[in-house]
Formats: sequence, C-alpha cells, structure tokens
Amino acid sequence: MIWTKYKIETKVEATDIVASVLFENGIVGVEIEDSVNLSKNDLDKMYVDIPKVYEENDIAYVIFYVSIVPDKDTYDTIKKDLDKYVGNKNVDVSYIRSSDNIFIKDDFEKKLSKIKLDLYEYQDFVDMGTLFITKDDIDDESFINKWKDNFKEIVIDNVSILPIFKKTNHKDDSKINIFIDPGTAFGTGQHETTKLCVKGILDYSKNNDVSDKNFLDVGTGSGILAILAYKLGFKYTHAMDIDAYVEDNLCQNLMINNIEDYRKIDMQSGALAFSDERFKFTYSFGNIIEDKQYKEAVGSIKYDLITMNILAPVIINMLKIGKIGEMLSKNGHLILSGILKEHEKSVIDAASDSFKVYNKASLHDWVMIDLVL
Repeated sequence: MIWTKYKIETKVEATDIVASVLFENGIVGVEIEDSVNLSKNDLDKMYVDIPKVYEENDIAYVIFYVSIVPDKDTYDTIKKDLDKYVGNKNVDVSYIRSSDNIFIKDDFEKKLSKIKLDLYEYQDFVDMGTLFITKDDIDDESFINKWKDNFKEIVIDNVSILPIFKKTNHKDDSKINIFIDPGTAFGTGQHETTKLCVKGILDYSKNNDVSDKNFLDVGTGSGILAILAYKLGFKYTHAMDIDAYVEDNLCQNLMINNIEDYRKIDMQSGALAFSDERFKFTYSFGNIIEDKQYKEAVGSIKYDLITMNILAPVIINMLKIGKIGEMLSKNGHLILSGILKEHEKSVIDAASDSFKVYNKASLHDWVMIDLVL
C-alpha cells in the first residue's frame, strides 16, 4: 500500500491546535517536528514558571499519513483485508490502527479542504504560521515503522509513559509505568499540556490520601490521566469524552495497563453506578454543557479531583455554562491545562466566582492552573 505523508508548516505554539483540528476531522496519529531544545537546567525547572525557550526559528511541522484509494470498492476490499488481523497478537497493533487513515479520494479531498478552513479560523487568536502543506509518497513499511521511530519514553517524576511495543524489554519497577498504544486517540503524553497535568495529579496525590478520593478526567482521549489516577490508588476514577471515537484506543490502553475492573456507563440510566465495587474505573461519552441529563448523571457524586486538558475556550465554557465546579466536593481541586499563556487571565477570570488559584505551572507557552473550590 502507498501512503502519502502530509506536512503542515506552523508555529511551535500552534502545534497542539493543528493536531487537535486533524483529530477532529478524523485523522489519527500525528508527528510533530520542531527546533525546540531544552538544556538540563531547563529540564530541572520545567514544572515552574520559565521564560520562553524557543530558538529564533520557531517554525514547527505537524505530520500525518493517509492512504488514498480511488473508489469505495477498493476501500472495502482493503478494510476487509486489514480487519481480519484484529486481535492477532502477532501483528503490530500500529498497523491495525493505521487502517483508520485510509480514505476514498473524493472524500479525502473534501476533508483536506475542511481541515484548511478549520485551521485558518484560528489565525485571529494564535499565530498559526504559513499553514503551508506539502506531501510525499512513502512505502508501507516506512509508514509502519514511523510509530516506533517517533514515540519516545516520557519520564515525569516517578511516572514513565512509554509505547506498548517497549513493554517487554523496558520496564522500571521503581516507576509507575503507563503503556500507550499509539493509536487513534489524541494524547500520547508527549505534549507539554499532558506533562503539566501529570505533574499536577502527582502533586495532589503527595499531599492527599487518595484511597478515599474520586477522580474525574474530562476530555480523556487516550486515557493517560485517568490511568495514572487509577494506578495512584484513587478510590474511583471516571473518564469522559465528548467523542466516542476514542473508545477503542481508550479500552486498548486500559487492557495493556492490566486494568480489568472497568466498564462503560450507560448514561440513559440517569446516574453513574458507583455502588458496584467491582468497577473502580468507568468511562462514558457525552456533552455536559449541552446535555443536562448527562451532566446530572456524571455529577451524581462529587469528585475530589477533576482534570481538564483541553483548549482554553472550551475550559471557559465548562466553567461558565457547564458549571464544572458543581461536580467538586468541598475543597476539591480542578486542574486545568491546554491553556496558552495569553489565555491564562481569561480562564482565571472565568473561574473567579467559585475558585481560588491554588497553584500554577508553565512549560513553554502552556500553562497549568490548579484551582481549589
């Protein structure tokens, strides 16, 4: 199969936005190339406020791969051929995941046009760079191996986030190991916003006995933050997302992290079923801003710690319209990430009626805000 490599030129501070737009348009898995280098001293300080450390060249590239077929018959044949390998432990999982990036030519041309329009909508808020797109054809084997070449281990305090294909030959029992299938969901732990969130959760767990605490991850994606909470020993963890598209990847990550006591919650029942102690991890899909019943179901208990690693405009809506604070227990913490520094004040202002700022941290142009009720 021939794959086409698309490379979008942007700015370092906009890579997360570009990746998010691609994901929202059904493109799974991206690479990010930039010229940002951190010194050892910077790394030692990475979870306190630090100045901008970009080199003069702050151009970055967001890369994704697609296979474009001429018609539906060809598409159906290829998908059927790939689907027969699902569940086969001898087949690289990333190869199966790659089948999500196969598109019929006409459909992909429409999709690419929409991606361009969606990206340009952000130009009024963030310097998105040129957004110039180049493409190049590569062979099947090179595409598959790209996952392994670009997915590196991430160490944050005593937490190690690493790809599933390194599970058998790389495991440090002195750390909390979180294994991730580089699949369809946005979130591999490599972005600054996830690192800041992980640090925030770790700090909370150091200052509190989490064995009697409930945890909620809003916009869970690949589930990294929720998996961390589970492994830290929270009494109960719930992961929610607006898009059910992440379900396969989330469940895959739960399984490869040996989390078996989980289940999907049917929100039609009107409340989460917390009384069943067999399930310490649950997940659901819905929109707590637009769906009152869903919000009441998720909020049928109070949470001691809530994380939201999503973009600032969505966070502000969650604070003002979704009233996320209503889901917190007394003295509960709300950890917010995905916030560009220029949006920090707007987020704090939106939270000021109900919350006090407990702590802040930054990495590059991204900010994490830890609020207390």
